[in-house]
Amino acid sequence: MKINIFLVTFLLIGFFQVKGQSIKDKLSLDMNIGTRLLGKTSDKTNIIPGFHASSGLLYSVNKIFSVKGELAVDSYHARDFASKWENQIKYTNIHDRSFLVRANLKGAINLLELAKINSDKFVFNLIGGVGLASNYNSDFRQKNTTILSRLGLKGNDNMLCVLVGVNPKLNVSPRVSLTSEISYGLLLNQTYYIDRKVNSTSINSTDNLLNISLGISLKLKK
Repeated sequence: MKINIFLVTFLLIGFFQVKGQSIKDKLSLDMNIGTRLLGKTSDKTNIIPGFHASSGLLYSVNKIFSVKGELAVDSYHARDFASKWENQIKYTNIHDRSFLVRANLKGAINLLELAKINSDKFVFNLIGGVGLASNYNSDFRQKNTTILSRLGLKGNDNMLCVLVGVNPKLNVSPRVSLTSEISYGLLLNQTYYIDRKVNSTSINSTDNLLNISLGISLKLKK
């Protein structure tokens, strides 16, 4: 009986080690840095290009399809150096900064493999995904009773995000790839303008953003 228990335990340990190794063989860590463009402001300010950074864990299902869980941060800076009067209030040298934090789930299709073009050096992915987005403006916090507010995002402008884009990769070694990404995102149910400190009017609209970035992908397999 003791021998049987030992044997079963040994087999289970071996199974999970092999399974863990097979999963790890298909995992990659992706990191990108670039810029954020677009963003909806009120007529008091203009948005300027911002900073973008993302990091995610990618799982290669096969040579054609992969999925990635990703965290991304985009900075916003709404400003206007022109002096304006409105309702006896003078607006001048306006600066309104905020950050958009996103958690995305993406899928990628390697178009070269799909077209049966064999290439060990180059990958060209068509990407799409969905996620949750939350815009944090330290100068304007408002009470919020949504589900996301109870998850620690109280006072933020919380939205859904839909993404599409392209993700070319250049394999420089068996474990390392240089990557670039151009992605367009729709921010659904945006409640406020980006310059929320200046104009906190509820708009209940759809915003968009464009990310252009470069990065690196590291396979976890040794």
